[in-house]
Amino acid sequence: MSTPASLYKTLNNYILDGMPCDNVNNVTINEKNKLQWQVANCLHKGYWENVNGDLNVLYELREIWISNFIKNANPEFTYNFKIQDINGQKILVHEINKL
Repeated sequence: MSTPASLYKTLNNYILDGMPCDNVNNVTINEKNKLQWQVANCLHKGYWENVNGDLNVLYELREIWISNFIKNANPEFTYNFKIQDINGQKILVHEINKL
């Protein structure tokens, strides 16, 4: 796994974010040293809300897991996560970057 795209593909073999028809993950940047994807529709949100769970906890746990996955898969890369508010909608933005 020597490119951001190959790390992203491997990551998606471990994390289930719906089927391709669910259109959950949208790659917005795919470059030699950087891959960015956005999640506009979190499929897990409803399950957490049904049990009064804090979505921030879900996102924090995912960030820790993915960050360590990327670091252990290839330490030449880092993972970054942020939540953007666009017109009142929370957009989850993920990036894999080469150091």
